[in-house]
Amino acid sequence: MKNFLINFLSKNFFRNIRNFLLIKPTFSLKPQNSKYTISDFFYWNQDNGFSTKFMLTNLSSQAYPDDNDIDYIKIIIFNNNGLKIKSISYELNPFQTIDLLFQDLNVSGYGSFCVFHKFNKLNDIILKNSFMAERGYVGYKTNLGVWNFMHGNKYACYLNDKNNIKSILSSSLYKFSYLPQVSFLDSKKTLIVLNNPTKKNIKYMIKFFYSNNIIIKSNTYNISEFGTLELSVEYKTAYVNIISNLLLSRPIIIKKYKTYFDIFHG
Repeated sequence: MKNFLINFLSKNFFRNIRNFLLIKPTFSLKPQNSKYTISDFFYWNQDNGFSTKFMLTNLSSQAYPDDNDIDYIKIIIFNNNGLKIKSISYELNPFQTIDLLFQDLNVSGYGSFCVFHKFNKLNDIILKNSFMAERGYVGYKTNLGVWNFMHGNKYACYLNDKNNIKSILSSSLYKFSYLPQVSFLDSKKTLIVLNNPTKKNIKYMIKFFYSNNIIIKSNTYNISEFGTLELSVEYKTAYVNIISNLLLSRPIIIKKYKTYFDIFHG
């Protein structure tokens, strides 16, 4: 009875009520069906000397190493305006890992992408009322530099039987603030990256502050469905505050120095 009640109250209908009333709100919803695998909405960049690669791994071998399942993978790539520019399928043998180099995909600019998995042993995960999620590592480098790796930022979306991407980001009628725990004063140039794995526009208000807590400016930015925003942080900005209806507005931050760069979650 207890497990039934927990499962009942964890359904998306009640999660939305909890988020609306701010009673133990959750950062993400659940897929409509546990046979759907979850993906981050990963950031890619092939612009101005940047290169991107993704470490594509057979997740079945990690979860069930004795079963030797083939992992059927679909990757969907969007440009910064939210236009789908590539849809690629792979079959990975047991324990196989490949480097997916974006320079080989004939894409330019920047944007975001999803990675969805499917394999036989997913049935066992479904029976346990759980989900398989791709939160893997993306590598970035500039020119002839070394690769800089960052893992997935948050549970973002799933792919249903009709090959439609469905968002699981939690939102509310209330506004939520996200203050990245980092100062921008030590870098030559900083970019904030925000993306939108949903089929509706997301509005962000971003406040920029000096180190003495005096506001420099406050701007509003709209990101279209499946779009990606790169925002330059102005000189002398110490920190920023990101406000939206999402319960988790965590950005990706790129700090550029004289001879190298760093990329991480805010």
